[in-house]
Amino acid sequence: MPPIDWRFWPTVFGAENVPAKPTKPTPFHHSLFVLEGNEKSPVLLLGPLQGDSVDHTLFWLPTEHTVICGDAVYARSTHLWVEEVETPQLLDAWFKTLDLIEEGLRPEKVISGHVEQGWELDAKADLAHARKYLQFFAEKVTYAKKKPGVDELYKTFKDAFPQAGKQEP
Repeated sequence: MPPIDWRFWPTVFGAENVPAKPTKPTPFHHSLFVLEGNEKSPVLLLGPLQGDSVDHTLFWLPTEHTVICGDAVYARSTHLWVEEVETPQLLDAWFKTLDLIEEGLRPEKVISGHVEQGWELDAKADLAHARKYLQFFAEKVTYAKKKPGVDELYKTFKDAFPQAGKQEP
């Protein structure tokens, strides 16, 4: 698949929101950074880790006991994107990422990568949702003797996680 021409994006987001000449990002070769004015609170970069795809980075703020999870944790209002979890090893790696967050970091606040409008973040509930969803995925897909069809899979997950996809709790 050829890359999308960068000139496409102004038609989606508006010309005022897209630079006239985009710049190519450069690698960040450090494991932490500090924000100006908050030098006593480093932001540690933990990765690469598994989330809904490989090579995720968690942002750990130890002073605040907060972890910004990106696509490693989805709030309970959202279905997890498991399309790219194609092997038991990738699934196991995602569980290990959750273990690191829960048992290693023990954060007070978890900022999920996806949450529907109107939902409050809840570290324990969101981590439990992610783990339960992945366990259900393991049972119904990864280790299932017979793989379900798309329609059956959709209904199974929608029924098992009725709160996911709702605008209000």
